[in-house]
Amino acid sequence: MLWLDLETTGLDPVYDSILEVAAIVTDEQFHETAHFQRVMSYSGPMCEWCIKQHGASGLTEEAADPHQSDPLEVVERDLMDWVKDNCPDTPTLAGSSIHFDRSFIRQHFPRLISKLHYRLFDVSTVKRLYTGILSSKPYKKKETHRALDDIRESLAELRYYLRNCKHD
Repeated sequence: MLWLDLETTGLDPVYDSILEVAAIVTDEQFHETAHFQRVMSYSGPMCEWCIKQHGASGLTEEAADPHQSDPLEVVERDLMDWVKDNCPDTPTLAGSSIHFDRSFIRQHFPRLISKLHYRLFDVSTVKRLYTGILSSKPYKKKETHRALDDIRESLAELRYYLRNCKHD
């Protein structure tokens, strides 16, 4: 599976931009086998929540610094090379609320969207099943809102649900 998370300047893939992308490839037991993380160059407007969150995490400062960020086109090229090296087949996109990220991938990373399987694996769906049907306590995330941290939190959350799932 190709786990992916984006940090963006807002919620609309047509008008907003990607600030950070991270990806992790996992084996069948959801163990990390490779990872990728990059910050995109950006210094434009952001929604109010993003200004506060990305300012606090340091992402806004990194995106504005040409020594810590790269143009979107360079990041997409490097990400595509990394995916080719680490995902020999058509990877299934995975993450938490991954449909949101896929909408930004479709808009901003057209080469990547063509490489992905049409199926998605979404941890937020597993969470809904676990907390709703099984009436169990949800996993508590740290919510740093940095892309690589968020993927690792999603993987930890999935492992938590699988480990604690009640079997009939």
